[in-house]
Amino acid sequence: MILFTAAEEDSSKPTQLFEEADLDFLHLPLERYVEIDDEQQIEQEFGQIDEYENIIHGRKRSAIFFMDQVEKRDMLEPVQNRLNLALHQETADYLEDHGVPAVLPGEETRGIKLVEFMLRLQRYGKTLYPCGTHESEDIPGFLKELDIEVTELPLFELEGPGDAKLDEFQQKVANKSLDTVIFYNRRSVNRIRAAFPELDYEQVTVVAADSAITDKLADNKIKADITASGSWDSIVEKLQEKE
Repeated sequence: MILFTAAEEDSSKPTQLFEEADLDFLHLPLERYVEIDDEQQIEQEFGQIDEYENIIHGRKRSAIFFMDQVEKRDMLEPVQNRLNLALHQETADYLEDHGVPAVLPGEETRGIKLVEFMLRLQRYGKTLYPCGTHESEDIPGFLKELDIEVTELPLFELEGPGDAKLDEFQQKVANKSLDTVIFYNRRSVNRIRAAFPELDYEQVTVVAADSAITDKLADNKIKADITASGSWDSIVEKLQEKE
C-alpha cells in the first residue's frame, strides 16, 4: 500500500492515476490550505481592481481562493474585464468554469514563458498576482526585473492537521501494511517524518518526486529507492515499473 500526504486540493490527479493503475493507496493529507484572517489588503486590492490590466493565476489553488473572494464580493464582471493569464491548463479550465475567460500562453508550465508571452502582447500594465503566504513565487520577481508593477495578493496560508486528525492518521498508518511512501515535495520530508516517527524507511520503498527531494531525504539520512522526474505521471510510471 502506498502512502501519500498531499493536500486535498492537490490530490485529484494522483488519486486518479493510482486508481487507473490499480495501485492500492492511503491518502492522509498532512497539508491543508486555509483562507487568511487579515482581509485589509484583500479589501484594498478588490476596491481598486479596475486599476489592474492583468491578473496572473500561477496555480489552480490560487485561482480557487481568488474566485472565492470574487464571488463573495460580486466582482465577476470587473475580473472578466482584465486579462487573466493562467500558468497551467487545469487553472485555465477552473477559471473558465467559473465564468472568467483565461489565456494559457502555451504548453510549457514555466513562469518565464508566461512573462515572455506578456511582453509579446505588450501587456506592461499593473498586474495582480493572487498567491499564498507559505512560499515564494518566481513570476512576480520576473515582472519586477522588467519594471512591470506587480502586487502579490496573499489569500491563503498553509497549515497542518489538528491534533485529533493527526492521531487518526497515525492510527491508520499503524493498522496498514505500507510498502511505499511518496515524498512529493521538499516540505513533505519534514511533515511525514514528524507525523509518523515510527515509520521504518528501510522496510518500505521510498519514492522522491524529483532529485531535489532525493537530496533533502539524504540530508535526513533517508535513501530514496526511486527518483521520479517531477510529476505525478512520472511517479506512477516508476511505481508500475517496480511492480
